[in-house]
Amino acid sequence: MKTHGLLFDYNGVIVNDEHLQREAMLRVLAQNNIQLTSAQYEKNCLGQTDQAGFANLQAIFPELNRLSAAALVQAKVNQYQNLIKNKDIIYSGVKNTLNSLKDHFLLGLVTGSLRVEVEPILSQANLNQVFTAIISADDISHSKPDPEGYLKGIAALDLPASQIIAVEDTATGLTAARAAGLKCVAVLGTQTPDQLAQADQIIKSVEEVTPELVEALLN
Repeated sequence: MKTHGLLFDYNGVIVNDEHLQREAMLRVLAQNNIQLTSAQYEKNCLGQTDQAGFANLQAIFPELNRLSAAALVQAKVNQYQNLIKNKDIIYSGVKNTLNSLKDHFLLGLVTGSLRVEVEPILSQANLNQVFTAIISADDISHSKPDPEGYLKGIAALDLPASQIIAVEDTATGLTAARAAGLKCVAVLGTQTPDQLAQADQIIKSVEEVTPELVEALLN
């Protein structure tokens, strides 16, 4: 019986696509004659669901309100799928790491991406079977930094929060995981160490998540 678990974020942790997520969002906005700064994107969109991101932007750019949130999200999904076409976006080493970790721990995914964006990529890499549960944007009403997704992930693993570690790449995600009572590992690449300072451990890649690291943090 496995007594410890890991809940992974997806974008920027499992797949190298944070820049593609950003580009897809910017393309939709450009089609509506809106230019977004990097600071505006990071504050309003990074680490959040598309729906939450567009809702934030609609408050800043009233002209976006002529389109429904659903229409904006679908446009972004279409752009994203075009951008990842024929690309291998899974980080090197992730597949081996996850397959090794599943022998020791229960694994789950807690992502702000829609299931339609996540499951085909995992399936192609034969990774969908390593996760006990996948909590996507389709399953929650409140985006990170709200802890809803992580609380659902904890329930799905059926373990105490004290025995689960979250693996994130953004401050928004870390805030959500912390609010759910989880210890956190932050993966560098999307944000700086200073921005990820609330993590219990900062690493350079998911390959550094080992049984020894998990046991040390939880014990």
